[in-house]
Amino acid sequence: MPRTTEPVFNAALATVLRGKYPGGECQVGAEQTAVLREKGRRPDIVVRPANSLPVIVETEFEPARGVEEDARKRLGQTFAAGGGSVEQVVAVQIPARAARVPQEELAARIAQMEFRYCVFTGAAPEIARWPECGWLRGGLADMATCIELSSLSESRIARGTDQLETCVMEAALDLRRRTPPGVLKQIADTLRQQDGEQTTRMAVAILANAFCFHRAIEGQHGVPPLSSFDRPPSGYSRMNLMRCWQRILAEVNYYPIFDIALKILMPLPTREGKELARRLALLTEELSAIGATSLQDMSGRLFQRLIADRKFLATFYTLPSSSALLAELAVARLDRDWSSADDILRLQVGDLACGTGTLIGAAYHALRVRHRRSGGDDAVLHGSMMEHSLIAADIMPAATHLTA
Repeated sequence: MPRTTEPVFNAALATVLRGKYPGGECQVGAEQTAVLREKGRRPDIVVRPANSLPVIVETEFEPARGVEEDARKRLGQTFAAGGGSVEQVVAVQIPARAARVPQEELAARIAQMEFRYCVFTGAAPEIARWPECGWLRGGLADMATCIELSSLSESRIARGTDQLETCVMEAALDLRRRTPPGVLKQIADTLRQQDGEQTTRMAVAILANAFCFHRAIEGQHGVPPLSSFDRPPSGYSRMNLMRCWQRILAEVNYYPIFDIALKILMPLPTREGKELARRLALLTEELSAIGATSLQDMSGRLFQRLIADRKFLATFYTLPSSSALLAELAVARLDRDWSSADDILRLQVGDLACGTGTLIGAAYHALRVRHRRSGGDDAVLHGSMMEHSLIAADIMPAATHLTA
């Protein structure tokens, strides 16, 4: 019987992996040319999740003595499409017995195999391996989840958070210099916080997030683009923007996002409100250009930086890694038919001190991924889960805004 070569196995693995991302939101290709600008051996598999960074998967039959080095060499290379750098590579050991599987049986056998794999991130000379030693072990669904989690670009998150923080700090300082004290006190009362620089920063952060959210839903429900409110020579039209948000509240909802944002933006004097809206619209476009407006948890990281006195506010930020671990441990205990959307939608998830929503968001992600890995389309879960299944509350309006 002829041996199954690595390219043949990679093509079959890519086909099966593609089935773990229903709805066409993720592209998976094997042994493709011209993927990278650098000349040399083509990547084994490239996984391109929507709104995330592509992840390269390097494979080799056991004992796979060279797969780690191959993975390390990919880091820092440049994707031909988009020009982004390779930030994450998953190294996979293919079970030796797979070389003896007939080609027509590969897909079925791959779905039952256990793989050993690890993740490399960063760029030389600061390359990190996870786990630091040894290998992760898991089936195809586990490996697909690992690849998906690896597609989050830490460099883009860091860049976007820095831009957000700089803009929020500068805008808050300007507001405190130019805005009447009575208006600042009114905004503080809306946030149920004492007036001060930190509270003004939080108000600007809420507006920044509302702008980013608006950017994300442009074109849906008749929501016009943010750029349409820029009317030369008069400048950015805060009034037209507020009318748009009022219409969204009346006809669509998104209450936790736009109600509190309107209560912050509306009392500002005309000049200051117009300038702040213009500045935040420009920031949103800059964040969108690097893909930051679609990355998860940037709001939470910003929130953590802005709250200097967390003990006073009784606010403690849950790290994304901690949230993911807790959510996986909890969801793994549930006895559910993960292929059944109805069965999943009977669940309710509550976090009554939600902070910025990292924990309830991680739980939601864990449920969706299990449905997806079981062959379901997790997009069908979203509306019902948002309306009936996910329950979050917090003493701070700013926190529930960021969670939403």
